[in-house]
Amino acid sequence: MSKIRIFLLLASLLAAAFYSFSNVTFNVDILALLPGDLYEVEGVRKLYKHFSRETELIVTLKGEDADRCREAAGKIASHLGERTDLARDVIWQLPLDGEPADAADVLAWLWLNGSPQEVRQLEARLSPENSAKTIDETLEALSEGLFDESTMIRSYDPLGLTDVPGGLKSLETPSSTGQQDPFASPDGAFRMLYVEAAPEGFANYKEMVPWLAGVRQVIAGALADYEAEHPGAAPVTVQYTGEPAFVAEISTGMERDMKGSITATAILIGLLFWLMHRQLRPLLWLAIMVSLIFILTLTAGGLIFGELSVMSVGFAAILIGLAVDYGVVIYQEGVLSRGDTRALRRQIGPSILWAAITTAVVFFSLNFSSLPGVSELGNLVAIGILFGGIVMLGLFTPVATRFLPANEKQTPSPAAEKRTNARLLGLGTALPLLLVGGLVWIKGAPHLNREFEPMQLRDSASMAALEELNEQMGRDDRSSCQVVATTHDLKNLPDLVNGAKEKLEAAQARGEVSKLFLAPQLVPSPVHQHANAAALATLAEEWPRLRQEILDAGFTEDALLVGQAITSAWKSLAARIDAAEAPQAIIPESGWGRWMIERFYSGAEGEYAAMGIVTLADDGMPSDFKELLAASPEKGEVYLAGWEALTPAIEPLVEGDFVRVFLPMGLVLMLVLGLVYRDWRDLSLTLFSLVFSTLVILGITLLFDIEWNFFNLFSIPIMFGTGLDYSIHMIFALRREKGDLPTIRRGITRALLFCGGSTCIGFASLSFAASQGLSSLGQLCGIGILVNMLCAVIFLPHWWRFTRGMSGSQTT
Repeated sequence: MSKIRIFLLLASLLAAAFYSFSNVTFNVDILALLPGDLYEVEGVRKLYKHFSRETELIVTLKGEDADRCREAAGKIASHLGERTDLARDVIWQLPLDGEPADAADVLAWLWLNGSPQEVRQLEARLSPENSAKTIDETLEALSEGLFDESTMIRSYDPLGLTDVPGGLKSLETPSSTGQQDPFASPDGAFRMLYVEAAPEGFANYKEMVPWLAGVRQVIAGALADYEAEHPGAAPVTVQYTGEPAFVAEISTGMERDMKGSITATAILIGLLFWLMHRQLRPLLWLAIMVSLIFILTLTAGGLIFGELSVMSVGFAAILIGLAVDYGVVIYQEGVLSRGDTRALRRQIGPSILWAAITTAVVFFSLNFSSLPGVSELGNLVAIGILFGGIVMLGLFTPVATRFLPANEKQTPSPAAEKRTNARLLGLGTALPLLLVGGLVWIKGAPHLNREFEPMQLRDSASMAALEELNEQMGRDDRSSCQVVATTHDLKNLPDLVNGAKEKLEAAQARGEVSKLFLAPQLVPSPVHQHANAAALATLAEEWPRLRQEILDAGFTEDALLVGQAITSAWKSLAARIDAAEAPQAIIPESGWGRWMIERFYSGAEGEYAAMGIVTLADDGMPSDFKELLAASPEKGEVYLAGWEALTPAIEPLVEGDFVRVFLPMGLVLMLVLGLVYRDWRDLSLTLFSLVFSTLVILGITLLFDIEWNFFNLFSIPIMFGTGLDYSIHMIFALRREKGDLPTIRRGITRALLFCGGSTCIGFASLSFAASQGLSSLGQLCGIGILVNMLCAVIFLPHWWRFTRGMSGSQTT
């Protein structure tokens, strides 16, 4: 094949690989990694489904002057408000500071949604017989001179319409700091804007990225106008957080990690191959084969799984490293044997196929894991390894025989057989184990970092913005969880919320809960709304009489604003209820009102949900919350959701996975290796090699303080898989060459040195990944693979010779 055809074929395969990659959808939801049948996971799933606020971006502003910061926020809100294609709503101040009608809309809705008994009491207070007395009581309170917050409000609300059912004070969440403006820090130099995306929302993360770029562009223009209006003013710093910022950052980081991993791994492996063999044409063919394997695996993964989770991003580096191994072993053996394609396949085929099958079994055994993300990773790598063995044997073997270097000749082994020094071998084997034992004795056994957050990025702008927001606003959400009540019948939702509130208040009395926010008045009640609509509409018709009574009592026109706005809103709400069917309920129409209610209520896909906030006591998570919050199944479910609740539930599963995964894996491996070797000595050597390597890896992690976490624990099956690969290749080579070490060194040892280096390069590229989880996984796997490779090329040949009686007083 001509060079032009080779380059065209390579370019076509690389283009196909990147096309396949660009059409893969990533699932950035961490819940895709967790078991769906767990109560705590289901709670977080319901929380994300209804209250993840995936279309709400939080923009934070920080300046040196409160007034300037507020002006900048107003300028941004104004610019975004004009872009209806980008922003549905921009919430950045209390409605009384901007749109009083929005506040009236919410207050009127709270009356509509409140207890019918309290509405009847309001009717009685505002009846022609009692309304004048109600207004006189307000005048008397004002004349006493006690101008507290309540009295100031009543000066604008003589009828007491702001005394909504449940009270406004009950709507303060546990994270409230007590200041009057929930959108600004106490000094006013830090502000927040909530930007709700246009009504269409996002189909996937690929739509979030350009939307976020558009919002950034608009905000940059707004700040430019602000700076032009205030020359010389201190700059205002803008940051972005919230669900769109997190998803865009994580998803683009995942794509960057996979592209960077593929590119860096391919380039470094190519350089390593060139340094060892100085051959360009087999290197190009090797790249072609790896591209083909990658395309086949990615296509199969897309057909089987539809989308890839964050855990599966690492499969590319693992697959490229292992697939290249097979090609290099074939090529190196071809260099030594100088045989034709058929002879080379007969010679190297068994070790390649058995290594692929055994390693695939290891990765397929990850299906026993209770974590779906781990199972998906194992399946992808196993499928790719099987493709790798078949493609390399079927398509790359002819290359290994056609493009062998002409100047490299096989050097015969010395006639005299060299023997292994048994004492030296025993000392070399025992010394690493003794060092590991000493490290364990000095530093103790390694422990898991249970607070590790694998999805968190190592350098996350959105996370930094969130941490600053919590600090500036005086929030501490580390021990907070959400209470989520769900039902398919909206009429049951208020009862579920009231029942959960009673149980949690009892838990608070026992000291298990320090703070609680669960507001039934924010849950739309179709029963209350349809019962109250007519009464409130009648009260709205009474406004002209009430207005005149307020003026006759000596109040100014300012005292009419609240009453006029609320009664007008009652008319509108009553009309909406009349138009709605009896089982339905409504929420406020104003942007601010809808924003507030939808933070604690949701109706999506035929399911209704309400959310509250619980701050747990300092002694941690009580174990019986599932039973405590149990509701009637026919009415709905109540969950305690959040990472504070999820982590204790996941820990036993991950720990149990070592029994569920490694026990079946060990049994299957014993069976497969028995079929591979048909020799108990080789089987024992392979298992001992795995144990020996694992102990050395453990010692390295202790020596260099490399922590273990729930994410990089799954490097263990990966290291097992590569360890098996190297052991099988080495033992089959030792059998072929009858333990001839010089020939082994020129052949399989050289190949495995390349294999270990190339696979380590693949994982080392992951250690620079943006995700903390992938970075920790890549770091530990890189170390483990190097140890496995060195064990296979340094110790295993001598152990094998020792079991065959090839030992004596001479060193090798």
